[in-house]
Amino acid sequence: MTDSQRKGPSKVVLLNCGKFDFAEVELDAPLHLVGPNNVGKTSLIALLQMLYIDDQRQMHFAREMPETRRYYFPDVHSFALFECLTPTGFQVVGAHGLGPVRQYEFERFSYAGRLDATDYLDTNRRIRPHEEIFRALADRDFTRLKPNQLRAALTGVGDSRGVDLGLVPARHSGAYERFRKVFNNILRLSHLKQDELKRLILDIFEGEFQQRSINLADTYAQGFEKVQHDSREVQDLKRLQDDIEALLKHIERRDECRRMLPALWQAMGQAVTEAHARLDRYESALRQQLQKSEERSKTVQDCMEQISGKIAEQDHRLGELNGNVQRIDEERRRLADFLPDWAEQRQHDVRRQIDRLAFRLGQSEQTPEGQLQARLKRLDADILQKRRRLQGLAEAAIHWLREHFDDSELADLFRLLSPELLSLPVKGENAPGGIEDDAHARKTLRAVLDMRDGGMWRGAGVRINLAGLPPPEIDAYRNPATIEREIHDLESQQSQCRQALEGARDAAKLRSEKQALEDELTRLIRDLSDYHRLQEQASHEQTWRADIETIEKEQAARKAERSELEEERLRLGRAADHSRSEMQRIDQRRDELDRTVRDIERPASAWPMVPCDDLPDDLDELKARYHRAFEDQRIQQNHVDELLNRIERQTYSRYARADESATVAALREQLESIPLRERAVQELWTGIAVGIKKALSNIGHDLDTLKALVQRLNRQIGRVTISNLTSLRVLVHERPDWVRHIRGVNLNEDMPLFADAQTVRQSFDDLGRLLSEHPRVDLEDLFDLQFEVGTPDERVQQHAHLDAIESNGTTITIKVLVNLVLLQGLLEGANVRIPFYLDECSSLDNDNLAALVRAAREMGFVAVLASPDAMDAADRLYFMTEQENGRVVLDPASSLVRIVDREASVDH
Repeated sequence: MTDSQRKGPSKVVLLNCGKFDFAEVELDAPLHLVGPNNVGKTSLIALLQMLYIDDQRQMHFAREMPETRRYYFPDVHSFALFECLTPTGFQVVGAHGLGPVRQYEFERFSYAGRLDATDYLDTNRRIRPHEEIFRALADRDFTRLKPNQLRAALTGVGDSRGVDLGLVPARHSGAYERFRKVFNNILRLSHLKQDELKRLILDIFEGEFQQRSINLADTYAQGFEKVQHDSREVQDLKRLQDDIEALLKHIERRDECRRMLPALWQAMGQAVTEAHARLDRYESALRQQLQKSEERSKTVQDCMEQISGKIAEQDHRLGELNGNVQRIDEERRRLADFLPDWAEQRQHDVRRQIDRLAFRLGQSEQTPEGQLQARLKRLDADILQKRRRLQGLAEAAIHWLREHFDDSELADLFRLLSPELLSLPVKGENAPGGIEDDAHARKTLRAVLDMRDGGMWRGAGVRINLAGLPPPEIDAYRNPATIEREIHDLESQQSQCRQALEGARDAAKLRSEKQALEDELTRLIRDLSDYHRLQEQASHEQTWRADIETIEKEQAARKAERSELEEERLRLGRAADHSRSEMQRIDQRRDELDRTVRDIERPASAWPMVPCDDLPDDLDELKARYHRAFEDQRIQQNHVDELLNRIERQTYSRYARADESATVAALREQLESIPLRERAVQELWTGIAVGIKKALSNIGHDLDTLKALVQRLNRQIGRVTISNLTSLRVLVHERPDWVRHIRGVNLNEDMPLFADAQTVRQSFDDLGRLLSEHPRVDLEDLFDLQFEVGTPDERVQQHAHLDAIESNGTTITIKVLVNLVLLQGLLEGANVRIPFYLDECSSLDNDNLAALVRAAREMGFVAVLASPDAMDAADRLYFMTEQENGRVVLDPASSLVRIVDREASVDH
C-alpha cells in the first residue's frame, strides 16, 4: 500500500505562526528539514499535536502552554493548517489564534476539500481577516471543533459534529489515551529516555494487567502500625506496676517541696526590695554631692578661663611692646654710621646721572637687539636663496613652462601651486625633480588650468577665488638682472642691520649702568626714611619700657591666682570621681541583687502558695534554704521524669496525656483492659496478613504477563529489517531486591501474637521492612528494560541501559522501532499514515537512516528528519534559513528539493 493511499495528513501550512511568516510542507512522504539549530525545525513539527491531540494539558512543547500559545498564535492573523486524506476525501483541519484579548487561546475548525493558500492570502500575499476567510469557507462544510469534538472526529467515537477524519482508529476504551502517549513520544524520539519507554510499554498494555500498582502504605500500613502498637502496649503494661508505685511516692515528696518554695521565693523578693531601697537613699545623697561639686567646678573653670583670657591679651600687648623696643635697637645699630646730610646730597647726584643715561638710551633703543638678530638671519637666508636661484637659472622649470604656457596661464597656475617650483632645477644629476614625460606633465598641468571657471577654480568639493591669491613675479624667476638687483638690495639691508645691531649692543651696557644707579638711589631713599622713623620712635622708648614692666607684674599675680583655682578644680574633680565610683558600685550591687532573683530558678506559677512561720530575715539564709528545697524537688522530679520516661520508652508514649495525673490514670486503665485488647489485636493481624499475600500474588502474576507481552512485541520487531541491526530484542530483567519481597514474602495469619515473642518480633520486622522500603509497589518498579542487539558481524550484545550503547545511531534506531511497533499495534492494521519526528538524524549514517525511513514507511509511518546538513534518505529536502528579521519563510518554490533516487536530484 503506497503512502498516498493511506489516510493521514498530506500537507501543513503555517501563516504568521511561531517563527514562520509562511511555511508549506508536504507530509505524504518522508521529508528532511535542513537548517541550523534554532531555525524552527522542531517547533514546526511539534504543531502536529494541534491535529492529533485534543487536550492542551496532554501536549508537550519546549515552553509552558501559556507561553507556547503566545509563541505560535501571537494575534488573530495566526493559522496552523493541516490538509488530510480522510475516509470521505480530503479535509482541512486548522487552528486559529484568538489574540491577546483571549489569552492567546486558539480555536480549531475543519472544512472539506484541499488546502489552498489563496483562501487565506490576498493578491499581495497578506493574510485576510479571519471573519472573511471563514465566511468564504462556509459552503465547504466549515465547522468549529471543540477538543472533545476533535477527538470524536479523529477516532469515530462520540459527537464529532459530522466531521469524519478517521486518522486515529482507536475505538475501544482507553486506546486514544494510549495513542496520545505514543504519538508524543514519536515527535521527540531523539530525546526519549529509557524510563519513559518503560512507562509507555506499561501504558500500552494497561488492559492486560490485574493489579498494576499496590499502595501497601495506604492500604495496610495503618492497620499494621495498630497491630504493632497494641501488641506492644499489651506486653509493656504487664511490666509497669512496680514503676507506677515508685512514681507516686516521688511525686508526693516533690509536691511537699513545691508547697514550700513559693513562700521562700516571696520572702527573698521582699528582702531584695528592702536592699534596693537602702541603695536608692545612698545614691540620692551621692547625686546631691556630685551636683554641688560639678557646679563649683564649673564656676572655677569659668574664672580660670577669664584669667587666661586676660593673660593672653597681655601677652599680645607685651609682644607688641617688646617688638617695638627690639626694632629700635636693631635700627640704631644698623644706622649707627649713617650721615643724613651726605645721603640727601648723594640722592641729587645719582638722579642727574640717571637722567643723562636715559637720554643716551633713548637714541639707541629704537629696535630691540633680538629683533635685529632675527632680521639679519632672515636676510642671510634670502641672499643665499637668491644666489642659488641665479646659479640654477639655466635648468629652472620656468623655461620649460614658458615653452608651453603663456604668462597669464602661469600666473593662474602658480596662484594655486608654490611659486618656488618655478626656480626648481629639473635637469642635471643633482636636480631634486624632473620632467619624466613632457606630454603627460603638460596634460596634468593643463587639467588644473581647465578647472577654472571665470575667476574661480573648482575642484572635487573645493572652490577657490583666484583673485584672492597673489600672482607670482614671473620675471623674478627667469631674468638674471632682476635676480642680481634683488641680491644687491638684500645686501644693502644686511649692512644696515649689522650697524643697528652694534648700536643695540652698546645700549645694553648703558642700561646696566642706569640700573646700578637706580638701585643705589632706592637704598638711599630707604635708609633716609628709616633714619627719620627711628628718630620719631625713639621718643616713645621710655614709655614702652615702663609699660612692659607694669604688665609683667600684673601677669605674675594673675598666674598665681590661676594656679590656686587649678588646685581647687582638681580637688573637686577627685570628689566627683569618688561619687561616680560609688554610684557605679551601687549599680553593681543592684545587678547582684537582681541576679540573686534572676539567676535562681523561680517556682512554677502552678505551685501552691502555703504560708511559712519560721522564715529567716537574712537574704543569704533565705537563699540557702530556697536552694536546698529546690534541689530536693529537682531530685524528686528527676526520679519522676526517669520513671515516666522509662514507661514511655517501654510503651512508646502510648499513655502520655495532657498532665501527670491523667497519664497515671491512663496507665491504670490500660492494665485492666489487657484481655480484651489481646483478642482485638489477633483478629486485626489475621486480616492484614491475608490481604497482603493476595495483593503481592496479583502483581507477581502481572509481571509474568508483561514478560509474555514483551515477547510478542519482540516477534513484531523481528519482522522489521534494518541494515545495521540483524536482530533486536527487548528484555524484561527482574529487579532482585523488589521481586524477592513480592515472590518470597511469607506471612502466617494464624500466628499467636502473645505465645512466642521471638517469632512475633521476626514477623513484624519482615512486614515492617517491606512497608518501609516498598510502601508502594508499582509494576514498573519490579523490572528494568534491557536490549539485545545483533549486528551484521554476527555479534550479539546486551545493554542494560540505552545510555550504555556506544553508538548513538543504534540507540535512536531502537527508540524508533519500539515506538513505531507499539503504535502500529494500537492502530490494529488500520489504513493510516502517521508522521514521526527524528531530530539530529545525522547521528545515523546515510545507509542506516535510509533503511530506517524505508522500514517505517512499510509500517505506515512517514519519517520527518531534521539536521543542520542535508542527507538523501528522505524523498524531499526542505532548506530552512532565517531572514534578517529572524523570521522564516519556507516556500516550496524556493526551499524544496525532491529526491528522485539515491544517486541524483533535480533543481528546485
